[in-house]
This record gives sequence, C-alpha cells and structure tokens, in this order.
Amino acid sequence: MSEVTRRSIFAGSSIASVALEAEIDDCYHRLHSGGILMNTAASNAEGYGNRTAHQIAVHPFIEAFDAEFNRLANVLTNHKDAIESSAEALLKNADGLLRSRDKMSDTAVSNQLSETRRLATVLEDKTIRINAEAMKTEKELRRIAFLADTKLRTACVDQADRQFSKEPWVDKVSTGHVVKILSDIFSFIRDIEDKGRDKGAEEWKAPASFERVTTKYWVKDEALPEVLLKSACELPILVYGRSGILTENPKDPSEGKGEFWKTMASPISSVYFDSDSMDLYKERIKRSEGAQLFRVRWYGDKPRNDEVIYLELKTHHECWINNKSVKERVGIVQRNMLTLMDISDGQWTSDFAKTLVIEASPDDNEAEIEASTALLLEIRALFCRLELRPCVRTSYTRAAFQSSKNNELRLTIDRDITVIDETSVRNDGSWCIEDNDNVPIQSFLKVPYSVFEVKVSGGLGPIFLEELQESNAIVEAPKFSKFLTGASLHNANKVNMLPWWAEDPLFEPIFKMRQNTRFSKKIESSKALNADLLVSPTSYRGDTSKESLDLSSNAFDLVAAEEGNSSARGDNTKKGGLFGLINLRSRHHAKTDNGKPTAAPRSPARWVTVGSLFMLVAALIYTQAILVGPYGGGLALMRLGNALIGCGLVVAIYGIAMYYRRLDLMVKAKPYGYADSVGPAVLAAFMVALLGSFIYAYYLQFPYPHAPLRAEPGVCVKRNLDLGTNGAFSTLQFQPSSISIDRKRNLMLISSLDDIVAYPSDIFADDATINAPMQLLHQFPRGSEDLEAMEIINGTIYVISEGKKDSTGKDQSDIIELEWSSSGENILEVTNRWRIDSGNAEGIAFTSDEDWFSYPTLIVSADENTLDPRDRLSLDAYEFPLPANGTSPVEGHLNNKFFINGLKDTKVGEMQFFNGNLYMLFDNSKVIRAFAPNGIMLNEWVLPVSVAEFDKQWEGMYLDQNGDELYLHLSLDSPPEVWSIKLGGVTTPNSETAQWSLPRCAGG
Repeated sequence: MSEVTRRSIFAGSSIASVALEAEIDDCYHRLHSGGILMNTAASNAEGYGNRTAHQIAVHPFIEAFDAEFNRLANVLTNHKDAIESSAEALLKNADGLLRSRDKMSDTAVSNQLSETRRLATVLEDKTIRINAEAMKTEKELRRIAFLADTKLRTACVDQADRQFSKEPWVDKVSTGHVVKILSDIFSFIRDIEDKGRDKGAEEWKAPASFERVTTKYWVKDEALPEVLLKSACELPILVYGRSGILTENPKDPSEGKGEFWKTMASPISSVYFDSDSMDLYKERIKRSEGAQLFRVRWYGDKPRNDEVIYLELKTHHECWINNKSVKERVGIVQRNMLTLMDISDGQWTSDFAKTLVIEASPDDNEAEIEASTALLLEIRALFCRLELRPCVRTSYTRAAFQSSKNNELRLTIDRDITVIDETSVRNDGSWCIEDNDNVPIQSFLKVPYSVFEVKVSGGLGPIFLEELQESNAIVEAPKFSKFLTGASLHNANKVNMLPWWAEDPLFEPIFKMRQNTRFSKKIESSKALNADLLVSPTSYRGDTSKESLDLSSNAFDLVAAEEGNSSARGDNTKKGGLFGLINLRSRHHAKTDNGKPTAAPRSPARWVTVGSLFMLVAALIYTQAILVGPYGGGLALMRLGNALIGCGLVVAIYGIAMYYRRLDLMVKAKPYGYADSVGPAVLAAFMVALLGSFIYAYYLQFPYPHAPLRAEPGVCVKRNLDLGTNGAFSTLQFQPSSISIDRKRNLMLISSLDDIVAYPSDIFADDATINAPMQLLHQFPRGSEDLEAMEIINGTIYVISEGKKDSTGKDQSDIIELEWSSSGENILEVTNRWRIDSGNAEGIAFTSDEDWFSYPTLIVSADENTLDPRDRLSLDAYEFPLPANGTSPVEGHLNNKFFINGLKDTKVGEMQFFNGNLYMLFDNSKVIRAFAPNGIMLNEWVLPVSVAEFDKQWEGMYLDQNGDELYLHLSLDSPPEVWSIKLGGVTTPNSETAQWSLPRCAGG
C-alpha cells in the first residue's frame, strides 16, 4: 500500500498536541502570574456561574482538551463505520459471486476472486492500522492529560480514563464485526475455488486422540485485533454447533451484529488434577519422557449431573521416541466424577468402565467405545497410583479458527486466562469448586497475556506468523503451560522448580507475590542465568535447561557468584517483558590475559574435529549394522550409531557455544570466566563411550548373538520325549514339526513325519508329567506323509502333509481331517482329505474373527523354494468349512508383504491365531512375530538357541493360555526337542497387546 493511501486512511486523526501543550503553558502562566484576561473572566462568570479562580484559569485548556477528545472520537468512529460498510459491501459481492459462479467463465471468476481477495486484504490492513492509530492517539492523549494534571492540578487523567472505557476507544463490536465478515468473505472465496459451497465436505468432529505440533505465543491485549484479523483471513472462525457462513444474512450483514468475544468465542474451563506431592507437575516441568497431565474440561457453564464432561490425558514423548506427544480424551457423565476419584475399590473392570463410556457416548461405534474404555481404565490406574485430587482450574474465553473439513491447521486465541486454586475450598459432595461456593479472593489470579496457539498436524505453519512476529504482535513462548503456571502459583511450598516464565517482567510480580522468602531469593539469584532468554524481542531459542528455574539447590547462587552481580546484567535491558528490546551499554575493553582471548577462535575447530571423529565412527558402525543384519545385532548397532551421531553433534555445538561464550566475555572485558572445567570431563566420558562402542560393535560379529535356552524348573522345561530303545521311536525317527494343545483331553499333540503322538499337557505339574511316556494317536503308512502343521478346530484335528504332486509334477499338499475314535480311546481316525495347490505347505492357522476375514478361514503358509530366500513365503486362504465331499477347496492368495518386512529369509514354520492376533514363527530368521488384523506388526521376539548349529530348526510353536498364565511351547525339528516356557509381561487372558516377554532362561 502506498504512503498516500496510508495517509488517506487516517486523514484528520492527527492529534493537536502542540496546540494543547501551548494551552497548558498559557494556563500555567496565568495561574502563576495571578492575572486573567478580563473577557475570559467575564465569559466564565456569565456562562458557568460561580467558579474559583483556578477553575477559570484552566478552563480554556479543559475546553480545548474536551473538544479535541470529541473530535478524535468522531474521526475514529467514522473510520470504523466506513470500514464496516466497505466490509459488508464486499461480503455481499462475494455472496453474489458464489451464487452466479456457474453462469460465468473461469477467467471471469478468477479475476473476480483475485479482486475480492485484494480488497479483503486492504480492509484487513486498514482495520489493523486504525486500531494502531487509536492506541497511539490514546497514549498521546493520556500523556497530555498527565502533563495537565502535573502542571495545572486538573483531573484530566480521571476524565481520560472514563472516556477510554467507552466506545469507540473500547472496541467491543467494530473490529469483531469486521473479523467475522472477513472470515465469511474468505470462506466464500474458498467455496468458489472448490466449485461449490461445502462440496464433498463433512463438518469436522473433534477426534478422541490428537497428534499435532503446537507452537504457543503470548499476545498483549492491544495486539489481539491484529492477531484476530490475520487468523480470520487464514481460516474460518470455528464456532461449535454452527457450520457454514457465520453472518446471519449475507444480503444484510449488519443484522446480528454483536460483541465478538460473546458471540464467536467459547468459555472453556479445565480442572487439572495432581497428587498431594505434585508428582505430575514435577515430571511435566522436567519434560520427562512419558510425563502425563490429566484434566477435566467443559465448555460454557459447568455441566450438571447427567451432562457430559471430557477427561483429557496428555502424554509427552521426547523427540527421540517414535511416538509423538498425544492428547486423548473420553467423555463421562458429570455425576460419575466422584466415582472416578474414589479409589477405595481399586482398579475397575473393563465392563464397568465400558458402562460409563456408553452412558456418556451411546452413539459411538464399537471401536470408539473400546478405545475410550481403554483410555478410561488408564486414567483410573493413574488415579489409583498417584491418588489424584483437583489442583488448579483454568478458565478463559477461546476464539478458534479451523476449516470445517479437516484439522490440519488450527488457530486458537485464549483471552482473560484466570488460574484458580482448587485446593482452597473442600466440599465432600462435589469433585471441584461449585459456582455457589465462597472462594477466597487470593485463589484467583489472572495471566498477564493472552495465548495464541498454532496447531499443525502436518506441514508448515501459516506465513502470516512471521509478519506477526516482526510487528511484535506475538512472541513465541515455547512450552508455556496454563497448568504449570497455576500449579506453581497456588502450590508455592510444594514445588521445587518454577517454569522459566516466572522471570518474565509481567509474570515476575505475580510469582513474587505468591512465593515465600526462600523462593524469592532464589528467583533473584537466577536472573543472571536466564537474562538472555528473557530479553529476546521476538522468540525464545533457549535449550531445555532454560525452560524452568530449579529451586531445589544453591545452583543459582553459585551462578551469581561466578558471574558477579546478577543485577548488573539486568540493568542492560529495558523493561517490558518479551516485547522489549536489548539495549546494551557501551563498554571500554579492559586488559585481559593474552592467552585467553586468542584461544577462543581455535577452540571451536578442536571441538568440531572431535565431533567429526564421532560421526566417522558412527558411519563405520552403520556399515557393520548392514553386514550383520537386523537380527544379528544390526538394530542395536543402528541405535548405537544414532547415539554416536548425537554425541558428535553435542560436542560440536558445545564447542561453538563455548566459543561465543568466550567471545562475549572478551566483548564485555571480563578478566575471568574463560576456563572450561566441564568440557574436558565430558569429552573424556564421550571417548570412553567411543571405545566401548568399538568393543560392542565387534562383539556382535560372533556367530551366535541369540541367547541360549537353558532349563529352569517351573519356567523353562524340556520334555522327555521317551525316545530310544524303550520308546516307540528312535531319535532318528522322530522329527517334531507342529504342536497343538487339546485342553479337553489335557494332551499336547505333536506331528512328526507319518505320525501323530501325544504327551500330557500339564508339564509344570510334576516330574512324572515331564517324563510321561509317548502316546501314539495315529500312524500313517511309512513314507506316505510328511506332516508339517496341525490345527484343532471344534475338537477336530486338521494336519498339513507336504510333498504331494499333481499329474504335471506341480508341488501340492494335503489337508487331512482326523476325528477321535468313537471307542473313547485316545486314537485318531482319518475322516476326510483335501488336495490343495499350496506346495510345500509348512503352517496352518484358523480364524473366525471378522476383524481378519468376513468368513471363517484357514490360512496355509507355503514354501516357494525360490532362489532369493526373501521371496519364499506364500500365504493362501481357504474358506472354512472345507467341501464335504473332499473336492479341492478354492484357493485365495494373501498379500504377504505385511509380514516379511526386514527379513532375509521368509520361510514360515508355524502359525497361530491367538487373542485376535496372528503369530508367525519364521524358523530360518529365528524370530516370532505378532500381527494385528490391519497387518501392523505388534511385536517381535528373537528365539533362543537350544542346540548350537541347529538354531534354525524351530518348527513348531503354540501359545497356551492357562488361567492368568501364558505358556509358549516350542518344538525343535533336529535334534528332536520340545520345550515349554512360562512367559512374563502382559499375560492376562484376552490381551490383544502382544506384550508378553521371554524369561531370562529363554533369553529375555
């Protein structure tokens, strides 16, 4: 916009400061001279009755001041009215363009859109400038009023306060009206660009789980209009319960005109919980991995008994963790909060929690209910573990900006933020402070800033943020937390660490008021440490050590002693908080030790060289990781390489930081502080770690990185197979390939070549069970079968026999059905047989879970015997039950790429569906993997080694749930062995998490 155009916007709004100051001087001289012009005295006496000489002397200024005040108010009102009128006209045009879009050419529409966008941007700029001019004018009028009160003993300051508390100086309607109209104009533009309003769009619904990158900014009250206008041009205003255009009648936009913060914003209240010892606060302020924050939130008035409130659990994850920080929420009925807080009955059952979820959200689908139930149980466990109680409440008014079609970008502005001490009033009949409770006034504290949050779920933030930062309208406030603010202010004697913003000039008086003497001294002594953070004009760029002030030790006193008087550094900065600028005093350079300053330039080069050495070693370890593969220690090596890269970066950054620290000392002519007492110790520790990394990397080259399997009574039990002279088979004749458990008969069934045998299943009962003799259930003619896998379905046994061929020589397999003998003896009889095209079949698994398939299905894993072992696996699906007449079932192929990622050999020896997940034993890769129905791998376990050189011979696997205990049965093909292992970790029934673990005797 040109300077001429800018001047024309504010024509007539320049304040007559010189004239008013001249009038003050004239009145001042009249007062001190004791003389008043005759006509002035006469006119005052005639028009105003009895006045004192002082009132008559200052009346000319009072009259001029009132006239100028009224003139400027009228000018400001006219400007705002003109902008509102222009905005309303532009909205009408945008509405008309949308309605006539189909009748216009694409070129004409494009031109009209460009012009509409340009005019809307001009209106935005005009509104921002008028608000800025109004603030500038107000400041100048207040200066004149103060000058008059000082020199003339008037009451102009009080008069100005009264005037500035009314329209047009208090902008309750105008700017908000323009914000709403601009939001609608840009919504029209987006609708036209999308070729039709709301085409293919659904109204956005807040999800139960949020994963977003949030950046927080502080905003002063005078900058709120600019932030609102910029946000409205970027995204439409989001008002819950309303969709589409917010102007009630686009043809007459002045209808429904009201205060923005009452009509377009939502009051939000949140009650944060913590333990009596502030455990959540302490973990949250340290930003510990997994630190959690729990709150109860509602919108508008506090919900009554049967209304829904939202429980929200925030979990922080560090950047080096694969999981992002996440916010999850679940709704419950308000009257159930006391039940949640009453931990006398311990942890809830899943059914009870599910009942509470359904009561609050009866329309949710099953998946949403299950997820909400799991979250509610997690929250309940947190209550039981920490004995949570209400700690602090926050209340504020929020304006939100977001597309109704997605949540990729969300902007929110929180205004009038108040933190309330929830511990000040205790009412056993309510879980938090009620509206009618009598609360001490000191329990209420107002945050000195509004908070602007930019939440991005993908991509970059909006460009206008840079403009707002450059204009000082917003200042980045990383990690700012309403909870940490309120909890630290209202629990001063329970916390040993304050948030970093406790030293911000606008926050500092509030914190000092709430802290006791011990804390106040600590805050004073810590200023030297955080001065560089607090005077930043646009944003904070400190590291995590500057996100909080530690009050638990004498750390800050030591810092102050080393740096000298901490207040000296503070004197170099202007007041004004984050919005002030650095003002450095000029200094003369004092003489310093010649060796110390000249060493500064050489220091970073040395550190960077050491950092490069770490990165070189990391590259060598990465190479070694590729050679040994992911299951030969490669994953551990990759993590080690990543750690070394991190060490290298730390060393390099530390060197640069030390360089600039010394440079700063030189500029400030400090004769001390050049010594680095920490760096050498850190470097020595890193070098020891580097040496250990070399040893560890080459240790992993040994041929058997897998742990040995060793017998341990009651945990890792090796079964006596009854082979040899007195047994049914010799060691060379027995080749166990598959295991199944028949709980009804308490038998462990094992297939081996032509035979199916059984042992007692309760192997952990006693030694007699371990040594029980083998039972021969069925024996096929010698050499006729090669049994590889077995599955029990409704008491019927199905076995896979490989090595079959069709008339063309193509590899095939048989599925054989066996039933228990009607005589009651433990004997199996063949009842059916099917030929399938799955050649060299190795595994079989059955499921009727509709999360996997829409009909009961048998999955068969076959070995393709390809040259590339990564392509060996073939997964085929057969609809169950199989054809009754024994005809070959129809084969369907599955996408095996979900299951073989990262494996060098994809041969599968055994499969099993268990607790809704598919478990696959990859014998040649020596791992067991668990998969969810969506193909996502849930977990992976590395198999132990029972016999050296035969670590790839694990052929059979069966997970067996017995009460709350979970067992893993493994069969070794050669030499023949059967092991039963009691698992640790999550072993409860129906657990779908696949988070069990192997015991130490099996490499766990």
